[in-house]
Amino acid sequence: MKAAHKKLDKVLQRITDEHKSKLKPVRKGDGKPLDKVDNQAPDLIDVMLSLDDFDNDCLKGMITDVLAGGTDTAAIAMEWALSELIRNQPCMAKAQDEIDLIVGGGRDVNEDDLSKLKYLKAVVKETFRLHPPAPLRLKVVFGSDGHLQKKRIEV
Repeated sequence: MKAAHKKLDKVLQRITDEHKSKLKPVRKGDGKPLDKVDNQAPDLIDVMLSLDDFDNDCLKGMITDVLAGGTDTAAIAMEWALSELIRNQPCMAKAQDEIDLIVGGGRDVNEDDLSKLKYLKAVVKETFRLHPPAPLRLKVVFGSDGHLQKKRIEV
């Protein structure tokens, strides 16, 4: 476990060092706000480094939290998708048939296949509709004019 932690720490240190080296010319200037780094819009790490409020360990911890949060969300979404497919065998069979037809046997799905897997895309969208990764349900409804609707609205 310690070896894995050291390896992760080295990777995170390399990432923060790369971002710091890109920011130095921008930050040594006349104190203008951070606009672009190497002609690219700044990312989250660039913005956090420009604030000077984070030490290196804090920054690496935040990067780890963001990466881990994304992993958990993806894993939970996959569990829900598999759960829904197990509950609905005809849908599972249809998804499997589509994969067999488009991808065939003996190889994994690759990026080029994704645009052709229409039914699987629908399964993923339906999974996110039924089980959103974050609470997205609003308790209020706004009208087309942007004002809060006070009456009870049946959906």
